[in-house]
Amino acid sequence: MRLLIIDQANTAGDRLVPRLKAAGFMAERFGSAAEVSASQNSSGAKAVLLNQDSEAPPAAESVAVLRGAGLAQPIVVIAARDDWRERVVALHAGADAFLLSPVHSEVVVACLMTVMRRNGEKVDERMIFGDFEIDTRDRCAWLAGKCLALTRNEFRLLRCLLHANGGFMSKQRIIDSLWEGDRKISDNVVEVLITRLRNKLGPARILNTREMGYRLAHPETPDNPLFVPEPCRNC
Repeated sequence: MRLLIIDQANTAGDRLVPRLKAAGFMAERFGSAAEVSASQNSSGAKAVLLNQDSEAPPAAESVAVLRGAGLAQPIVVIAARDDWRERVVALHAGADAFLLSPVHSEVVVACLMTVMRRNGEKVDERMIFGDFEIDTRDRCAWLAGKCLALTRNEFRLLRCLLHANGGFMSKQRIIDSLWEGDRKISDNVVEVLITRLRNKLGPARILNTREMGYRLAHPETPDNPLFVPEPCRNC
């Protein structure tokens, strides 16, 4: 998926681009909206990411230039200034989403995927939580870029825990999610499945608190952009 980055803050190359590449984007960087408008090769892009610094002109000006040039792709703005007025004007000018920096690269990827889906694009269904990443469409999972060989139920359990976004999942909620509340499924089945998944992820990656349930541990470096997933062994 081709992505145009207008990098007015000159920071996307350090952190965002590796993460975007890992999510399947081919990032092409520009210095301004005018450069994109003058480009003869922008029609094939799936989205535009406008990365601004505190000294940049209001985002609405760049958005208006892009829309005035006929670009119909979704535009996501990352702004350094926390000004709700600037956000409102940018959205009215044609921006699809407005994020405030600093922002985790996972949030940027999720936002791009969301606006692309709204625009009718078919995108990879990826979820990211720290150094975990899964592709729900192809049933692939990675930890720190390394492909995990998971069974169907192990993958579904990991997806369930990822959906909780660091929150607790009780045994009953896991049963409801994985087996639609089947009364034949006992707590012991969940415990066995948790143990199997722990063996593949590492014992410290799934935490258990009595009367609350299970959750994924937050990694020490939750926004590390250097983990590029290796080819999936399950596909």
